[in-house]
Amino acid sequence: MNNSAKRVKLLKRLAIINCLLFLSAIFINFSTNQFLYHPELHWIFIYSKSVFMFLLILTEICSVIITTMLFVASKTHWKKNLSWLLLSAFPIILLGSFLLFILVIIGLQ
Repeated sequence: MNNSAKRVKLLKRLAIINCLLFLSAIFINFSTNQFLYHPELHWIFIYSKSVFMFLLILTEICSVIITTMLFVASKTHWKKNLSWLLLSAFPIILLGSFLLFILVIIGLQ
């Protein structure tokens, strides 16, 4: 394997790890809402929101970096790696569509 193929393989692995981190951040956000109304366990809710925001920002930044590097590394064969490009951009696409949905809902009111 040449250096470029190794780099693309590493970027594909990082894209999968990044998507798993993004999905785990969403899971943390939704699974800890039950602690909001328990006075003794409210601290879990507070810290989980901090972890969620940290993971969300981290995965979005990493997603931009990984997608850009994967596109540059496979510039001549980007159509061949389109599924990997979409997978690496999954956090950006999902967050962007969610924010667009929220803006449409707010705009309709």
